[in-house]
Amino acid sequence: MIIGENISKSYDVLPVIKDINIQLKENSIYGLIGANGAGKTTLIKTLCGIYIPDFGSVKLFDKDVYSCNEIRENIAYVPDSIMFYNNFTVKDMKNFYKNIYRNWNEKRYQTLREVFTFSDKKRIKHLSKGMKTQLSILISLSCMPKVILMDEPTSGLDPFIRKEVLNLIVQDVSSRGTSVLISTHNISELEQICDRVGFMNKGELKIQEEMEDLKYKFKKLQIAFSEEMSEEFKKEFNPTITNKYGKVYEIVVDMDFEIFKESAQRYNPILLEKLDMTLEEIFLFKMGGDNNVKQVTI
Repeated sequence: MIIGENISKSYDVLPVIKDINIQLKENSIYGLIGANGAGKTTLIKTLCGIYIPDFGSVKLFDKDVYSCNEIRENIAYVPDSIMFYNNFTVKDMKNFYKNIYRNWNEKRYQTLREVFTFSDKKRIKHLSKGMKTQLSILISLSCMPKVILMDEPTSGLDPFIRKEVLNLIVQDVSSRGTSVLISTHNISELEQICDRVGFMNKGELKIQEEMEDLKYKFKKLQIAFSEEMSEEFKKEFNPTITNKYGKVYEIVVDMDFEIFKESAQRYNPILLEKLDMTLEEIFLFKMGGDNNVKQVTI
């Protein structure tokens, strides 16, 4: 699907994204995570052809996304700030996109329309932010794109509609082989539906991993000793502590658990067990220092 190679983009002379390589695979959901100002929106707008990169390339089916209109018809974009014509009705807005996208599926629009509660006769200016987002997602799915790029797609949605929207996205990927990228601050949502994630910071894509590999690689441990943790242990494993309860330390060690377990035995721990980490905990562990989030190293 979309392949971005060595993408860089600056505003005036200020670099916003720097030398990014990213691939959005068919039948896959990619979760993009990063703090405010990390460059996520700029990356998304570059991937869908709104911005032209200063350096590098973005291609879909080996054709340049920015310069080929026919290729861009295969990409749907759900922005964080929805820009529809305020005096249009919902039906007018639907017909506008219907006349632009040659693969528009009216039957699909009418079927998906039942999920959402706003009237076709309602004017855009009278829709809430959440309703505009719903309409944008509804239109995007009805355009039958190969790729969907979504910037905070569940922002402003109530929990019930949010769940329906996420289900629709997953169903679209599984039934049509769509490639989806979702950027959101709601990391727990991404953990439920994504199979690949990228951690972005200060314009750079620091980490890209399959979700299963990431969850396997990083484990939180509970370990306790009869006395305080020794200096030798600290020096050997350089553990990062997340909590301490009496003699029990909750730590993260960036190494295979079985290797750690075998090496740690010579320090005679009285407790050692492995705990799964959430995606949010992994993000904070790997990126917390770069985002001024204090971590305690013992």
